[in-house]
Amino acid sequence: MSVPEHDDRDELLRQLEHHRARESELLALYETAHDLTALRDVDRVLHAIVRRARQLLSSDVGYLSIYDPEREDFYVRATEGSFSEDFARIRVPAGVGICGLVAADKRPRFSSDYANDDRFRHSGGIDHGVLAEHIDSLLGVPLMSGGAVIGVLFVADRYARTYAPPQIALLDSLGAHAAAAIENARLFQESREALEREQHANAALQARTREIQSAADVHEQLTALLAAGGDLDDLAEVVARELDGPVLVTDGALEPLAGSAAAAREQPLPGELRVALRRSAQLGRAVRVEAVGAWVASTATSSGGDGGLVLWREQELSPPQLRMLERAAVMVALVLLARERVAAAEQRAMGDLVTGLLAQPQTDPPALAREARRQGLPLDAELAVIALRLPLAHEPRAAQLARAAVAPTGLVGHVKGGS
Repeated sequence: MSVPEHDDRDELLRQLEHHRARESELLALYETAHDLTALRDVDRVLHAIVRRARQLLSSDVGYLSIYDPEREDFYVRATEGSFSEDFARIRVPAGVGICGLVAADKRPRFSSDYANDDRFRHSGGIDHGVLAEHIDSLLGVPLMSGGAVIGVLFVADRYARTYAPPQIALLDSLGAHAAAAIENARLFQESREALEREQHANAALQARTREIQSAADVHEQLTALLAAGGDLDDLAEVVARELDGPVLVTDGALEPLAGSAAAAREQPLPGELRVALRRSAQLGRAVRVEAVGAWVASTATSSGGDGGLVLWREQELSPPQLRMLERAAVMVALVLLARERVAAAEQRAMGDLVTGLLAQPQTDPPALAREARRQGLPLDAELAVIALRLPLAHEPRAAQLARAAVAPTGLVGHVKGGS
């Protein structure tokens, strides 16, 4: 019995239509895969996947849930076509809902009557979010990476829908491309973040290297400055310029000895600095005084002076800048120590001259005459001699006051324990 010709024609048309639909689906799938590989941002990839899944299956809603290994559940990461805020906040524990069913079976699953489907465990919170969207039908496919489920891709409809095998296969194919795209985007993002961290670390290292080199250059500059006869004001000016703040050199009584041009030398210094000077001398390093917005580095010398280098600066000092301040304080201490030694030598010379002039008979009159001329003492004029007997503990202070009283033409010296 022969088949009517028109039936053959109808069958052929149905096959052609099927092939056209299949070609259209494959082309859309290819374009989707191509688009996904061009994306490098994870969030953009996820939203592109959801949007294309909804378009390919002509569904009301598309969404994607990602597995959270820390909490061991799935959470909605991207949605398309939903309007409920509760829906976007759904979290699904392992083994619950159709999401749990897909993750457990690692294969596509769908429901045409979600609210009444007893093939999976229901949860009040999850059901509330799904039903708030008036969803009746759901189709989910697993997103696999290395044999593990990293997420579930869903399409949903607000009517009872039975998803045909070609539609399920189409979404499953999209899920496979989506999983690869997600992993690629994640790896790209991790690589980019690692590169950014490396660049930041490299920039910080370069900045630290520049600071260290700058500190070394300043150290050489200060050394050359002092070797060339520069004074403490010059040293303070260099430190102030490099550390971006006025600088003062003080003695133990917080009296300014020198300073940069911008430093206010006439104003009394805060008492907190005295405590900081002592602490800096004890610790052997610079100390920050937040209350007055300053940094202090002790310049204590062997004679017991507890002066310091004061930098007025609110900002933190980097380690190289801190070392720069401390090295400058050491150089100030060396200058002050040299001054002390020169002063001590002068005092000894004065004492020897006074002792020699008062001694009878004088042992070397020509030598005494030369030293007197060097000290500016006119031996051919009348001289007044004042002798004081003081307790031993008062001699240093008395000698200091006496030298200040008779300067510049008078001499002070110790004679047989007296001043």
